[in-house]
Amino acid sequence: MRKNTIKNKQINNMKNTNINLNLALLTLLIGFSFISPNILHAATTPSLGDASSYGVLSGTYVNTNVPLPTTINGDVGFTTAPAVSPLGAHTNYGFAAPYATAGTAQAAALANLNGQGCDFTFVAPAVDLSATVEHSSTYSPGVYCNTGALSVGTTITLNGAGTYIFRSGGALNTVTGSIVTLSPGASACDVFWTPNGATTLNANSTFIGTVIPVAQDITVLDATSWIGRALTFGHVVTTPDANVIITAPNCSIPVIPVTPTPPITVASVSGGGASMGGGGGGGFMPVYTGIGPTGYGAISTQGQVLGAMTPSFPNTGLAPDGGTMWHTLVLAGAFLLLSIPVVVVLLGVL
Repeated sequence: MRKNTIKNKQINNMKNTNINLNLALLTLLIGFSFISPNILHAATTPSLGDASSYGVLSGTYVNTNVPLPTTINGDVGFTTAPAVSPLGAHTNYGFAAPYATAGTAQAAALANLNGQGCDFTFVAPAVDLSATVEHSSTYSPGVYCNTGALSVGTTITLNGAGTYIFRSGGALNTVTGSIVTLSPGASACDVFWTPNGATTLNANSTFIGTVIPVAQDITVLDATSWIGRALTFGHVVTTPDANVIITAPNCSIPVIPVTPTPPITVASVSGGGASMGGGGGGGFMPVYTGIGPTGYGAISTQGQVLGAMTPSFPNTGLAPDGGTMWHTLVLAGAFLLLSIPVVVVLLGVL
């Protein structure tokens, strides 16, 4: 009887242990289900190819204001020209090359942007990005998706280096006087908006980023300042009001100029002489000076070019400078510098 009682207790303990383990596992799964949708992945900036230089890329461009005209700092592409040409610098204007290839590049960039997975999906069908429960008004790099329209009501801040993609299943709008701003590290080159609906930037908006609608029009109203691009090849871009400024950002990688290294000169010669025949003693050590680690030009002494040293030369100090290995160098028949591992032999010609 007692044995049966002990056995039953053991069975009950095992059941309780299994129940506790299952509850713990269930708790972990529930926790991960809440956490995982908010994990941000590394969004990437696509190449815009020939479309990158365009401030406006459209089928029809409508611009009518004369007293206070629109300014577009960037190329302007269209097949139907505006009644009034905008101010600004345009290397390409109209439908000449690279207009067609820019349209192809735009389509490829849109496919890339819409092919990237959503890092965060808004719940509400229409979202004001400046007043969301989840993000308030500050956004980190990532892909933000919504099934309905997106708008900027007041001010939003894009915070940090990386790519920002705002994808909406409806229209994109800004409220009058609204602002999109960048914190240190964020760049207009990496901000993209891909609405599946018309885009309207209302008066006095300050906007950042490249807008590429799926297949809709873009309208930019009075005194809006926009650092970005209106890319809707085959559709309509309209700037009907005064003082609109669109500036396509320069996103090319800067070229760092290479400064040539000046020649190295012999500063002085110290020590005794040594003959080719082995007479004399002590040898001598020229003192060389120069700058830069590698790739020096001709070596000279008292203005006379004597030869070239490759691939490197010490900045300052005595040759051979504690065992520094030098390559063979003939100094205009006056001196011969021979290199062997660790030891450098310098012979003087008397």
